[in-house]
Amino acid sequence: HADLVACYLDSDWYSIPVLSGQTITLTMDTGAYEDLRRLTIHEPGGQTISETRELDVPVSTLSLAVTADGEAHFMCMVWVDGVAYDMTVAVE
Repeated sequence: HADLVACYLDSDWYSIPVLSGQTITLTMDTGAYEDLRRLTIHEPGGQTISETRELDVPVSTLSLAVTADGEAHFMCMVWVDGVAYDMTVAVE
């Protein structure tokens, strides 16, 4: 998805169907915004990975292996209002 807009500390949650054995990779590209952001992935088997990053680059990536069939949930969040971002979710 392109041209999404984040608000200060307002988590943007999404979901996608997945199968056991797949890997979910979430990428967030914030363009000119190169500061604090958080990415989280919850897979249907109960594993969660979350990372808060403060980087000098606009792209963050997080990956998690899927252990059960079902629906995975993932989140992007920033610490500034009106940050435009592109989000890519790859399931392989």
